[in-house]
Amino acid sequence: MVIDDVTPPVTPTLTDVTGECTATAVAPTTTDACAGTITGTTTDALTYSTQGTHVITWTFDDGNGNSINVPQNVVIDDVTPPVTPTLTDVTGECTATAVAPTTTDACAGTITGTTTDALTYSTQGTHVITWTFDDGNGNSINVPQNVVIDDVTPPVTPTLTDVTGECTATAVAPTTTDACAGTITGTTTDALTYSTQGTHVITWTFNDGNGNSINVPQNVVVDDVTPPVTPALTDVTGECTATAVVPTTTDACAGTITGTTTDPVTYSTEGTHVITWTFDDGNGNSIDVAQNVVIDDVTPPVAPTLADVTGECTATAVAPTTTDACAGTVTGTTTDALTYSTQGTYVITWTFDDGDGNSIDVAQNVVINDVTAPTATCPGNVVTCDGSVSSIGLTEVNDNCALPTITYELTGATTATGTGDASVEFFNPGETTVTYSMDDGNGNSNQCVMTVIHQVVGEIIVSVVEDALVVETEGSYQWINCADNSILAGQTESSFTPVENGDYAVIVTQGACSDTSECYSYTISGIVKNGLNQNFEVYPIPVKDFLTIDMAIENTNVTITVVNMMGQTVVITDMDKLVKTNLDVSRFDPGVYLMQIKSDQLNRFIRVVKD
Repeated sequence: MVIDDVTPPVTPTLTDVTGECTATAVAPTTTDACAGTITGTTTDALTYSTQGTHVITWTFDDGNGNSINVPQNVVIDDVTPPVTPTLTDVTGECTATAVAPTTTDACAGTITGTTTDALTYSTQGTHVITWTFDDGNGNSINVPQNVVIDDVTPPVTPTLTDVTGECTATAVAPTTTDACAGTITGTTTDALTYSTQGTHVITWTFNDGNGNSINVPQNVVVDDVTPPVTPALTDVTGECTATAVVPTTTDACAGTITGTTTDPVTYSTEGTHVITWTFDDGNGNSIDVAQNVVIDDVTPPVAPTLADVTGECTATAVAPTTTDACAGTVTGTTTDALTYSTQGTYVITWTFDDGDGNSIDVAQNVVINDVTAPTATCPGNVVTCDGSVSSIGLTEVNDNCALPTITYELTGATTATGTGDASVEFFNPGETTVTYSMDDGNGNSNQCVMTVIHQVVGEIIVSVVEDALVVETEGSYQWINCADNSILAGQTESSFTPVENGDYAVIVTQGACSDTSECYSYTISGIVKNGLNQNFEVYPIPVKDFLTIDMAIENTNVTITVVNMMGQTVVITDMDKLVKTNLDVSRFDPGVYLMQIKSDQLNRFIRVVKD
């Protein structure tokens, strides 16, 4: 009997082995007609944790030489996301740093979150970090976490030491620390510098900028305890007087301090005087310092330059003065005579004593020297018009010292000597020269020379030419009215045409002599006062505004001249022809005027009265 198994085991249908994270296959079985149940065997791994599909090949061998290979899939497929963690807030007062949180995953185990957000925050407030948890198998979750920055701690309260000074003190802004802000500088609205003695309080505020602040007081103590510097006061010296200038010193607080004293500051008494000066800084600190004032006159009076006392006849010295630094004006004294009248030079010795033991002797000359010549009023040249002159001599004869001796000499005559006027009589015609010599006896002399000239005016000849009185004698002229010898104003020509009937004469002057002619009677011919004559008519007279001149015939080359009684010409009118005209005299002052009408046909004078 042959037993020969040739039938392989039954090929089983193997289901997939599955898992999310891992899967392990269990050896499958099948049946075999001979062997019964056969467990498969494999050389492949049974457990898998890698995502994906893996194949295990199972061999079923019935032990009789019949076997089959059957594949089985092992499928790893993670579809469950990580566990969503509960993330607590990350907190801090100043700053906070988040640490990556973790969660669990069925497959990946512990998963650490990742984020693109910042992990550290220092700004007050709440910040959100979004954490991502990824299991690496395509499953991830996003979980938010708060980062809360909340500063609730105030700055550290500092211990502020007193700011001190004697004169002034300035506080420097103090600092403190803060957990968040670090170093904080105090601020204040109070003054920082104080110069008033006493204790002042500055309130400093320290604010961390996060709503937390503290106020801390600080004392500023100003307390001057140092007295002024003791000055070295030099002696105040003077010969006559000395005045101390108020000294000063320095003080750390008060600066320059001026000394005060109840003692006098000016001294004029010889010797040493002491002034006690007090220097007070005004803050309760003072010192007393002594200063010497020394008066010691060692300078004699100034030696004056004494000018000579001079005189020509006599001289009297006046006590001179000089100056002394202490005594002021010092008047000289002497035992010598002060007045001298003899010609020559004398010496006076003056002593100047300042009263403080200092004196000087100074010489002064008194010089008597007559250098002034005698004087007199010299008559000068004398012109005599009557042929003789008598008793001409010097007058006001003078000499500063004594009347001089006078000697006079006439031309061709003998000399004579005398004093006073030394008058001389002259009766000689022609010229005589007189020389007066004056001598004062001190070597001074003077002369006066004069000439006496005898002069006579020649014969005065007057004739009548065409109704005018004409002088033929040379000289200068002045016509007068013989009725009262009054001067006829303006009538100084050699020719004179009277305007009224009367007696007239002329004064003729030649050189220094004048003579008057005899009087000539004059009657106006052909003229009727204020009426019509054979040549012309003038009216009205007296006149007020216009004077009418009416000619009997036409006159040519006419000149009308009006002269007032002072001889001043007040109007001149020239016309080529005249028959009748009105002359405006309205501007004339009231009075009497002489009007001359001169033409080719006539030359007449009219007396005009202006109202």
